[in-house]
Amino acid sequence: MELPEIEIFYNDLGEKIKVERLRQRISQEELANYLGLTRSSIINLEKGRHRPSVYQLLQIAAMLNIEYTKLIPVALNINRNTTTNTELKEKVQSMLDPREFDDNAKNAVLDFLSLLNK
Repeated sequence: MELPEIEIFYNDLGEKIKVERLRQRISQEELANYLGLTRSSIINLEKGRHRPSVYQLLQIAAMLNIEYTKLIPVALNINRNTTTNTELKEKVQSMLDPREFDDNAKNAVLDFLSLLNK
């Protein structure tokens, strides 16, 4: 499965957040206050221009009272029996934007994903 371009990913993520926020009748201002952001940051997030951190994504899911995986527009279809840790790490590394993660954060994510593959 080929992953979508990063812009499409964040546009879809923002749209999913917006749809769920509207479904639950939560205002942009309420979500902004909960996250410690401005309303304009929420507008940018919903338009795919703001790329939330993993922590922010977890916070958004908590406020919306849904699993964070419901917000992620791309599912990794990884066959646990045939995907090696090296292949998994390569897939994840190709997804991680180096501008968003320092080496410690990247390694923590990769270590966590390696545990899932055991």
